[in-house]
Amino acid sequence: MGRQYVHLSEGTHFASLAGSRRGKLILLTVDTISAGQMGVTFYYAGNEVWLADPIPPSCLNVYNP
Repeated sequence: MGRQYVHLSEGTHFASLAGSRRGKLILLTVDTISAGQMGVTFYYAGNEVWLADPIPPSCLNVYNP
């Protein structure tokens, strides 16, 4: 059974740790305002982790620090 929600991190440190477990690391930013306007619901899971319904690709960008 796969994940039911998209898992998001508030900061790059935890996202890097979580994302580096599998293959090449790519961090994405989420335009949460646009996603929310498109009907995406976000749920705070605690410890700087958020869950979300599927996010439209138009709300995602590759993070380049």
